[in-house]
Formats: sequence, C-alpha cells, structure tokens
Amino acid sequence: MAITPETNAGMPAWYSTYIFECCCGERFNTIAAASVCKKCRTYSVWGYTKYVINIETDEVVHGEM
Repeated sequence: MAITPETNAGMPAWYSTYIFECCCGERFNTIAAASVCKKCRTYSVWGYTKYVINIETDEVVHGEM
C-alpha cells in the first residue's frame, strides 16, 4: 500500500497544521485526536483506528499499518 501525499495548495494557512491522518483519511492536528477518530468506526474496514500517519514524514506514529 503506497501513501500518496496530497498538497495543501489553495487551502487556508491553518490547514497545514493538520498533519496527522488516520486510516479513514481524516486529518487531525494531534496524534491523540487522530487515534480515537470517530469516523474510523464507520469508514475503516477494521472498525477502529488501526494506525495514524504523519503526512509530512510518511511515518506511522500510532498503531501499525
């Protein structure tokens, strides 16, 4: 599974602080918030947040991929 980085071009300046992405694709500004994403319960194939990625470094910062 390849991680495809998306650009922040055309987005408000505050959006660039949301660098943590959970497995359903929602972005958060903290690892703690991303690790308990409520959308993952519905949209993730696992039914919970299995991993969180730092989109700036492409590393898994919570859980495992």
